[in-house]
Amino acid sequence: MLEQQQAKIQKQLDQLNQVKWQRLDARRIKEYWQKARETAMRLLADFREVEANFRQLDQSMRQQIAASGLNKGERTFMFEGL
Repeated sequence: MLEQQQAKIQKQLDQLNQVKWQRLDARRIKEYWQKARETAMRLLADFREVEANFRQLDQSMRQQIAASGLNKGERTFMFEGL
């Protein structure tokens, strides 16, 4: 079993060693950097949107619970099944 894993890893290493790596010029590095930055900014915006949605759902749920007229014990019982 270990010999099979070793052979598999060696095969992967051999494949990596056959790849011809090319150096990137300054322009390509800058392009990749800008793409990475844009992706990061979009991800941050997405996470902010998710957070805003979560806060809105939380507030809505709290308002519904408060308007339900249930006492604390009844509310606790209601959430035990979740």
